Amino acid sequence: MTLETRTLSVIAFTGLIAACGGGTVGIPFIGSVNGAASPAGAVGAQVIISGVSYGDVQGSSQVLFTNSLGGLSVAAPIAQASDWTNTYIITTVPAGAFSGALVVQTGGGTSGGWPFTVSPSVPNVPLTPSAVSWTAGSSLPVAVSGNAAVYARVRTTYGTDTGFVYSIGGADNTGTPTTGVYYAGIGTNGSLEAWKATASLPTALAFHAAVAATPRNSPVNTTGYLYVLGGATNSSGTVYRAALNADGTVGAWTSVGTLPALHSFGAIIHLGSLYVVGGANNSANTAVATVYRRTIQVDGSLTTPPGTQGPLPAPRARLGIGAYGLYMYAVGGDTATLAPNDATPPNSGVVAVFYGKLNPSSHDIATWTAAGQLETARSAHTAVIAGGNILVTGGLYSGAATGTNEDSYAAIAADGTVGSFSPASGGTKLTSNLFNHAAIGYLSTGSNPTFHLVVVGGDNVNAPGTKSAQSFIY
Repeated sequence: MTLETRTLSVIAFTGLIAACGGGTVGIPFIGSVNGAASPAGAVGAQVIISGVSYGDVQGSSQVLFTNSLGGLSVAAPIAQASDWTNTYIITTVPAGAFSGALVVQTGGGTSGGWPFTVSPSVPNVPLTPSAVSWTAGSSLPVAVSGNAAVYARVRTTYGTDTGFVYSIGGADNTGTPTTGVYYAGIGTNGSLEAWKATASLPTALAFHAAVAATPRNSPVNTTGYLYVLGGATNSSGTVYRAALNADGTVGAWTSVGTLPALHSFGAIIHLGSLYVVGGANNSANTAVATVYRRTIQVDGSLTTPPGTQGPLPAPRARLGIGAYGLYMYAVGGDTATLAPNDATPPNSGVVAVFYGKLNPSSHDIATWTAAGQLETARSAHTAVIAGGNILVTGGLYSGAATGTNEDSYAAIAADGTVGSFSPASGGTKLTSNLFNHAAIGYLSTGSNPTFHLVVVGGDNVNAPGTKSAQSFIY
């Protein structure tokens, strides 16, 4: 089947949905799948199809994936009636599906095909966090904390993807922000190659955030882009962007807009949108509860102005964030008024885990509420979500000096709530007790990718101001 090439902007697509309204209107049209130009997911992974003319009820309509012979015959399950609407469908990758097209078939006809690769995709990957064991990897050329880590999955059409991990900026041992951008190739066993330098940032940054948009997680139709947002020295809130190259290098950095001037916040690309959560303002270092969303366009530009989402129930800086399915999470953090490089006293952290549900059609978050609690108050840590689990690593908490609860984890329930956090045990710990470090989950390369984590950079709990260049891999 011939796959249709679409260049309809996200803004234009949103207008089309509004114009068509409810009910069935002719042949079904797919506007996006998981917000991505070329999405991927293993069997059982959630798939959100946005568009028009699906019908208000499913009836005999169905979503069809490609079979082993290239035909469209593998029906996707619809768990409940409310998962099928005129403008979106929530389903999962069915058993027996192969990489190829997916379509929506209704009484009005069959939609054009949307490319879908049946392969593991973060965060819908297996993760067993109960016994985390860290292995030392290669060291960065410079020791930093307050750096940002990014994973970029580089697509190949229905083939084996490659990928790269990046460490961007951060404050050195003198507390001075840096401009360095380093990348490491990923091996078939999940190991990282030696870090290499690529195009430096146009301004020195620390306590910023960075994300990668590729066809696997966004509408962009090129190799992709890296975005760097905010930071303690970014008084204008400038967002910088650089094009990703297939070899892991990046092009020149340019300004692509602004966001409120923040540091120590969380940022993530999920379902084709960029979300900025919490943080502290650069003018007074006070924690904020604001949440912003900007839609990524086909050419990598960002919608302006940023859309304000429902705020967190309380201000949070130095928090961890992540997303799973239609839920986004804000994990721990603190409300203290602190300069970015301060070592937060352990008792200023919080235990609360908040979550907000994304509207399946607009991807907006209206409200946040309590999802659960950490086993101990924690801030300046990291949180990685995969396989239906949240894994929290390091940070400032009671016992941080001895690494008592270095890694803790909890399962995410079907309704988005989070179970009790438990310390991971039985594995090898980090060689330093870290805070203000960076961590990211990524996939190994090859035909059978597996999930891994990397922790890179950070400050030493036992000797604040002593930065780390070491990376650690799980």
